[in-house]
Amino acid sequence: MSATDAPAAAQHAYNLGFAHLIDSKYYILASSLINIYDLLLTFDDEVKYIWQAKISLPSCCFFVFRYVPPVVSIVNFFADHDPRFVGSVCKNWIWLPVTNAPIVSASTGVILVLRVYAIYNRATWVLIFLTVMFLGEIGVMLWSVPGGSPAILPPGWVGCIPSKKPGTGDRLSVMFIAALVFDSSIFILTLGRSIYLRLRNSTIGLVQLIVRDGIIYFFVIFIVNALNVFLLTLAPDDLGAINTPFASLIASTMVARLMFNLRAASRKNQHISGMATIRTTQISDVGEWQVQRRTAANSTFLASAGGASFIGMDEFDAPLDGGWSTQPEPTAVSSEEAKSGKAGSSQQIELESLQDAESHA
Repeated sequence: MSATDAPAAAQHAYNLGFAHLIDSKYYILASSLINIYDLLLTFDDEVKYIWQAKISLPSCCFFVFRYVPPVVSIVNFFADHDPRFVGSVCKNWIWLPVTNAPIVSASTGVILVLRVYAIYNRATWVLIFLTVMFLGEIGVMLWSVPGGSPAILPPGWVGCIPSKKPGTGDRLSVMFIAALVFDSSIFILTLGRSIYLRLRNSTIGLVQLIVRDGIIYFFVIFIVNALNVFLLTLAPDDLGAINTPFASLIASTMVARLMFNLRAASRKNQHISGMATIRTTQISDVGEWQVQRRTAANSTFLASAGGASFIGMDEFDAPLDGGWSTQPEPTAVSSEEAKSGKAGSSQQIELESLQDAESHA
C-alpha cells in the first residue's frame, strides 16, 4: 500500500466502524421496542394469568425473564447515547447485557423443562435428563460471560457496545451453542411425544397445545441463536454481538406467550372437564366423557414432598390426555328417561357440544 492509499484506507475503516456503531444502536433500539410493545399488548393476560394466580416457581421465573430484558434494554439505550458511559463506567456496566443471556436462559429453561416433563406424564428419566442438560447449558453460559468486553471506540464516539474480548471472545459463540443444544433436546423430546400421541390417536387437550407452541418456539429460537453463532464467529468484532440483545428479548417474549396460552387453555379445559364429569351418564348408545386422573405410578417425589404446588406442576393437573371413551360409568338417569330415549337425546347434544369445545381448546 502506498503512502497516498493509507489515508483513504484509514478513512474507509473510520466510516465503516461508525456505520457499524449506528447499526448496533438502531438494532438494539428496534429489539427493545418490539419487546416493550409486546409487553404492553399482553399486559391484560399477564394480570389475569400471572398476577391473579398463586405464587409458584413458574410465576417467579416469569417475572425474571419478563422484566429483566426490558430493564436492561432501557439502561442499555442510555449507555449507548450518554457520553458519560466511557472508560471504567462502560467496563463495569457491560457485564449486565452480557449476563442477560444466562439470566433469561435460566428462567425460561425452568418453564420449558416443566412443560416437557408434564407431557411425559412426569417421567423421572425426563426430569433427570433435562435437568442435566439445563445445568450444563447454564454452566457453559457462565463460563462464556468473561468473553465479552466493551468495544474500543475512537475519541468522540459515544456508545457502550458489547464486543468480543481479545483472546477469549470466542467463548461468546459457545454460549449460544449451549443454548442450541438445550433447545434441541427440548424440541426432540416434544416432537417425539407428539409423534407417539399421534400414532395412538390421542393428541387431545393441553398436550396438543404444548407440542404446537413448543415446536414454534424451537424454530424461532433456533434461527436466532444460530445467527448469533455465525455472527460471533464470522462477523467483525464490532458487529459480532449485535444480535445478542435480540436473542434474550425474543426468548422472553415467546416464553411469556407460551405461559399465557397454557394457562388460558388450562382454565378452559378444567371448566369443560368439570362440566363433563357432572353430566356423564350411562347410556348404551352414547360415548361418554371420561376425565383421566393420574395414577400413583405417574406421581413423583415432587408431589409426595408437598412441593408440586409451588413448583407449578398442578398447572398441568387438567386432563392432558383426556379423551372420549365408550367404557360405561355409573348413571343417575331414571329408568323411565332411559326407556323413553329423551335422556339419550339430551345427553347426545351435551356430549357433542363438549367434544366440539374440547377440540378447540
